[in-house]
Amino acid sequence: MHTKLIAIALICVYSLPACAQIGGKMTLESQATVNLSVVSGHIGPVFGITISGMCGHSAYAVEAIEVKKEGRVLNVLVWLIPAKQNLTGSFSKWVPIPDDITSVVFGKEKKVIWPRQ
Repeated sequence: MHTKLIAIALICVYSLPACAQIGGKMTLESQATVNLSVVSGHIGPVFGITISGMCGHSAYAVEAIEVKKEGRVLNVLVWLIPAKQNLTGSFSKWVPIPDDITSVVFGKEKKVIWPRQ
């Protein structure tokens, strides 16, 4: 029993720096993302980026991806939940970039993943 509690405590301690809690929900941060990729291009006349990767914690799965506009910045939040059957830790999202946006950031840490050149 103690071994199980210690294992759970260690998982929690090592997972916290890579995932941020906002209002009781967890977001994926860049340092816990495997193969984070940002590819820019056009779909028809619309310019945008495709953001993809995978959660590096096997205990979590991606629940949703949210894009918030914060002034002239788009913030991409990847929401996590405990892993369940039929869910995956992989994600991919096309994000159209309006002309007034100067950068795209990732997670609560707001790491810049796409700056306008």
